Amino acid sequence: LHPDIVKLVLAVVGKDRVVLVTDCMEALGMVGGEEMRIGGRAITVRGGAPQLDDGTLCGSILTMNRAVENIIAFTGMPVADAVRLATMNPARAIGIEARKGTLAPGKDADLVIFDEAFDIKTAIIGGSIVHNTL
Repeated sequence: LHPDIVKLVLAVVGKDRVVLVTDCMEALGMVGGEEMRIGGRAITVRGGAPQLDDGTLCGSILTMNRAVENIIAFTGMPVADAVRLATMNPARAIGIEARKGTLAPGKDADLVIFDEAFDIKTAIIGGSIVHNTL
């Protein structure tokens, strides 16, 4: 989305009701010039977006950590508020806030640790480390 649309949505709806989402597809991680086929159509990633041969956008390779980074860049929102849009707000929106969305006793102990560049360093699911580069 264009940064001005993001700002408009936040102004109208409020940060407590906005949820960050991503429709990241399997083209994530493709290197320049690499091609894949989906539904019989060739897809390459150019300019950070999956495209058909004619340049038509055909999906997204936006990850959640980059969605958090983007909303901060677009709005100047504090990191804690941006993370809430990717954690607590979605959990509340789908009715699982008793188990997910915040760190508290009795919850599922899902956690992602990222650095200043929003690169993921550690991922913990249900209290178990599933990814670690620290």
